[in-house]
Amino acid sequence: MSTLQIVFCGQIRTPKLFELSLRQVAGMIERGQVAGAVIATWPSEIDAHASLFERLRHPAIRLVKVNPPSGVTVPHSYFHQMTLLHGALRVLPADALVLKTRPDILFDLQDLPALVQRLLDAPPPPRAPFVFERRVWVPQFEATAPFCMNDLVFLATRHDAMQLCNFDMSFELNNFFLDQPEQRLPEVPSSAEIRRYLYPFRQKFPLLEEYSEVIHFTYGGQPRRNDVMNYNISSQIYWDYIAIYLWIINNYFLIGRPNYNGRVSLVRREKETENGVGLEGVDYCFNAINPTDFIDNYRFRCDVLGMLYCSTQEWTDAIFSGRMSDPSARTLILDRVEAARTFSPSPERRELFRRYRTGLLAAAGLEKTLGF
Repeated sequence: MSTLQIVFCGQIRTPKLFELSLRQVAGMIERGQVAGAVIATWPSEIDAHASLFERLRHPAIRLVKVNPPSGVTVPHSYFHQMTLLHGALRVLPADALVLKTRPDILFDLQDLPALVQRLLDAPPPPRAPFVFERRVWVPQFEATAPFCMNDLVFLATRHDAMQLCNFDMSFELNNFFLDQPEQRLPEVPSSAEIRRYLYPFRQKFPLLEEYSEVIHFTYGGQPRRNDVMNYNISSQIYWDYIAIYLWIINNYFLIGRPNYNGRVSLVRREKETENGVGLEGVDYCFNAINPTDFIDNYRFRCDVLGMLYCSTQEWTDAIFSGRMSDPSARTLILDRVEAARTFSPSPERRELFRRYRTGLLAAAGLEKTLGF
């Protein structure tokens, strides 16, 4: 019997798509492919779409009303995302396998059984250190900013999904200088995805505590992103972060294709057409990586925001199997992994990091803002 539960978290921005998804889920439940589903959303959404929920009522689809966190404001509604996911996970059985998604995500559910089987058949993640019971599938990751991994959709056991649900505020404490409000960083993007995926590993790998102090400056989207990337790819410390990031992806995750060959689209608009419902959205399973290259991906294939997206397992497999002919994969990643995994801070390293961070601030154009 299937233990798979489909969890929808968030606002009902695309009710027609959501209705189509729920009808498909109900069919999968009837066929025994899915055990059930949970919809976690705010009371205001339940009131606004009462007729939809009444029309699609099903004994195995549970509607969970979650009150928004009050009095807490963090970038990108991070705590709101975590509150909804936690509200959904807490009502699921301990042995559940969870596809976390959103009402406005177009996901080809007919391809889900094959993805589930690939996850169940995949080699288990390391037990030292223990983080996940099984690997976690994500549709894509961003290669320049460690732990910027797609969290619109992921497939994980309930235990592992709980590891990705946290209310940690070290991001604010480290990077928003709350003790010096006049030095708060102006319009520097943050990433809820990084905060989600970094958290369980930061506790296991000391190098990631160091990385957490510069999340703001490695994430894409800054006005001087090209300067930041040029600085980073010439820095040993940056490649330490990338080495442990890619090692963790290779050992604890499954990535995009060929594990799943359907669509992952964030739908922005929907409209009635002669043939049904027309959907317009953004593809979140596209790939910009050339799987036979390493350093040239970073030099030449970033998008206009300085982001480099990978949605194929093939790239990390090639790096860590040693099959990649590009020698930079060995010098920048394979030769650094063991030191990155066993990193221990020292006064000498702290001085190197201080210099790296100062240079990073200069590349980002923030040294005056922060009083350096």
